[in-house]
Amino acid sequence: MSGFDLFPKAKQAIIDRVREGVAPGMVAGVFVRGAHTHQGESYLFAHGNRRLPLQGLSALPMELDTIFDLASVSKVVATASLYASLVDR
Repeated sequence: MSGFDLFPKAKQAIIDRVREGVAPGMVAGVFVRGAHTHQGESYLFAHGNRRLPLQGLSALPMELDTIFDLASVSKVVATASLYASLVDR
């Protein structure tokens, strides 16, 4: 099973989570072996908004080139990675 076989389910999950209000918008990507060397394939998907309509500003749709500030999740990612490493031992 390739990454592309799984992508329709991931795409629908993103649409559902945005609709449920889990996040205003999301971007996802599937990269199949060799994609970074142009010998494989990749699929990108953006859904929802990158800016909500607040204080008189209009909503902006999520785009594939949206830049995210990941500073707020760095501790979570580091902790989860370390925990996974310990579980593997």
